[in-house]
Amino acid sequence: MNIRPGQVNRIDSPSPTDRFGPMPKKSYEWRIIRVRAKGEFLGYVQAPDEKAAIEAAAKEFGIAPEMQKRLLAQRRG
Repeated sequence: MNIRPGQVNRIDSPSPTDRFGPMPKKSYEWRIIRVRAKGEFLGYVQAPDEKAAIEAAAKEFGIAPEMQKRLLAQRRG
């Protein structure tokens, strides 16, 4: 394999995660709804995944641990 001056050998070059550390999880905005006879909109939270969104919503909106199973998270756009 011929490598010209200034050209990087892709096999030997470090990956972005080697150079900069692990990539942070992208945070999304989640719509939080309490499931009842009709859904009750509680608000929005920022989190990387659905489980983290429900945990963040329970903390932010003061939902008791036994009622967390009644929360629904929908990712926005």
